[in-house]
Amino acid sequence: MLVVSALERANSLLMIVRELYRSMKVDGEFPLVESSARALGVRVPEDVSTDEDGDVQPGAGMSVTPDDPFKLPHHRRPEAFGGSGPDPVWRIDHEHLPQTLEYVQDAR
Repeated sequence: MLVVSALERANSLLMIVRELYRSMKVDGEFPLVESSARALGVRVPEDVSTDEDGDVQPGAGMSVTPDDPFKLPHHRRPEAFGGSGPDPVWRIDHEHLPQTLEYVQDAR
């Protein structure tokens, strides 16, 4: 646990930019926005939980793969990335996420 904490601290001090990848359906020149596993959006209650006012609670959200698009699940990677997925891969630097969103690395 101390190693992870030290690594997280070092990353924040060095301002390391994480590239986040996700395969998603296309809507013109952008990812399709909808509540779907194959789009830019989350599903309630599968991906997030909400409070009685409908506000999303912290702790879960949309899945992304950091740093390497080849680490996306086989069924999400398009053929160009060695997979079988039908959708293209999109990328965003975590520093470009809005302040209301946070990238959190899970245990996997």
